[in-house]
Amino acid sequence: MQKRQVVLLSALIAAGFTPGCGCEEEVFIKIAPRIQLEGDAAELDQDDGSICTDDINGCELHFGAVGLATQGSRTLLMANPSHVNLQVYDIKIDADSPEAPRLSTNWESVGSSFLAGKSFAPFKVYWIPEVETAEEVAIGTVVLVTNAENSTTLLDAETCSDLGALGACGEVRVQLFGRGVDNGLPEAKVIARVGQDAWDDGPCDFGYVGLRGQGACRVEVTNVGERDLLLFGAELGFRESGRDDCQTCSGQAWCGGPNGSCVAGPFAAEETPVVGEGFPERNPCDEDTRCELGQFCASDASNPEERFCSSEAEVPDGMSIFAFDAEPLFSQDNPLVVSPGSSATLTLIFKPYALRRYTGRLALKTNQLGQRNLAIGLIGVGHEAPTAVPEISAVNDGDPIRDDNGTVLVAPLDTVAVTGLRSFGANGAEITGYEWSFEESADIGAFRPHGSHLMPEDASNVTTELGFQNNAERWIRGVDTVGTYRIALRVQDEHGIWSSWETVDFTNIPGDSIHIQMTWDHPSSDVDLHVIRTGDRDLYRNREQDCYYASCKPVNGQPRLSWGPGGPEDDPILDLDDVNGFGPENINIDQPEDNQQYLVGVHYFSDHAWNGEEGQTDCTIRIYVWERLVFEEVMLLEETGNWWEVANIHWPEAHVETINDFYVETPN
Repeated sequence: MQKRQVVLLSALIAAGFTPGCGCEEEVFIKIAPRIQLEGDAAELDQDDGSICTDDINGCELHFGAVGLATQGSRTLLMANPSHVNLQVYDIKIDADSPEAPRLSTNWESVGSSFLAGKSFAPFKVYWIPEVETAEEVAIGTVVLVTNAENSTTLLDAETCSDLGALGACGEVRVQLFGRGVDNGLPEAKVIARVGQDAWDDGPCDFGYVGLRGQGACRVEVTNVGERDLLLFGAELGFRESGRDDCQTCSGQAWCGGPNGSCVAGPFAAEETPVVGEGFPERNPCDEDTRCELGQFCASDASNPEERFCSSEAEVPDGMSIFAFDAEPLFSQDNPLVVSPGSSATLTLIFKPYALRRYTGRLALKTNQLGQRNLAIGLIGVGHEAPTAVPEISAVNDGDPIRDDNGTVLVAPLDTVAVTGLRSFGANGAEITGYEWSFEESADIGAFRPHGSHLMPEDASNVTTELGFQNNAERWIRGVDTVGTYRIALRVQDEHGIWSSWETVDFTNIPGDSIHIQMTWDHPSSDVDLHVIRTGDRDLYRNREQDCYYASCKPVNGQPRLSWGPGGPEDDPILDLDDVNGFGPENINIDQPEDNQQYLVGVHYFSDHAWNGEEGQTDCTIRIYVWERLVFEEVMLLEETGNWWEVANIHWPEAHVETINDFYVETPN
């Protein structure tokens, strides 16, 4: 092509003035635009690109043999050898061409309304044959309408005016020839998929989609034929023919609006439900029955033969009801090639903005014989999402106790049940799915205290208890860590629409005067909490003065150690001995003795045969006095036998004296 353009430019230069002619007679040069046409020598398999008997007469462009359903192309090179602009009013395929529906040009995408002097512009002519012939036959004509002074046929003033010409205009015609040959055909198989549902040849049925949400449909185009399937374009929306009360609307524009103007769209039709009655009966339309001004004739998504009058679906500025997830990049000039046995996938998005049913259409331009335009219906219903109502239904199998703000109060290891029983769907839709979560993401918004492993026992049930998995085999009912919790719930209705996340809070508060909580972060570590009366470390593992797993677990809910004269109120209780997990282990004293101190210690009992650093664990101690956190510290326990003396609690001063001494081995 580049060589051909150089030759043509040389011809253009030669057509200019030749200085120094030495002529004595006066020469007058007529300055007027002219047109010259040639082809691409490489495509035509000849030494030059001549296709006309002279610049514009007897022009013929030959495609040669082109396979059926295959896109053949030829280049036309239009040049302006004059010094003034050549105005281009129209380049088109003659409507009377035998192969007019299968002929096209790309002038609209690559050309302009004028051609400057001494310049040229190439464009393509395309042909997709559908009939086999024994030899080349006339298939049509390309018509070029310009203001060229050397046009072969001058047009009347009215025609020129309609084309936007200010003066005279004329046309040049290029006859097209070609031969169709049968080398095998492409065949498209189209499947629309929404979730687990699939439909041959469509439609994309998005079903019910919540407002401000979105649904997705994958349109798979598989070539089950013998030759390449070409996709030249993908377009969303309906095309409405021109109306008498509008000027001719081109492209995707249609006749609408209050004044009958050409407007963009329509991209989606809409049907608004009647309150309490669902969707109304449609107003049918066809080629002979026109819709009122401002409406268009839309095709039903499931049955294209059924058509109804609709208004363009109203959406926020810059948004669309139906849209491509990724805009298709293929075109007539650059088609998407789907080879035999392979597939191409387009993903469509449905975003409803109102409570109504929407209908749309996807049109695929292909080279398939008899189905150059594949149409797939689109349908979806905008639906109000259900509402989740999470509640704390029971604590220790009884009614919850709440503070003045309505927040449920629980104590360590209390059993808690949550329910979404009062959740409800829009317009009477049944709730069919539940999801509970403690996830702290922005869209969920739940949380739990640091170190807590609380979770729903059955996150998909309408009512579930809370507990924690302190090792791989042990589920413990109850709330583990002291602090405030926020659990979230979302629900799904019978149409598959999920609600937004809603939350409910509850607070775990220790009811004892002294509450000591220990947690750790290694799932297989066995760490023991010790509280030694009198604060004397030499009483470590003394069965009367050291509260730990061997001496302090309650029997029938009653303390085993007797500390002080106050009865069970001043005796300690270890509520849980966690032998391999994250804890917590809690020691509580309801009413401590006066003039007494309590040494808090931690023993790394066993790393359960974990080797090296794998047995290390970070241990956290929190001390609560009168339900208030007064002490928190973390210590790395490296191996079995480590002893951490944490703090001394002095009573009745309620003073916590920090010790934080670390020993490789326990006291003697």
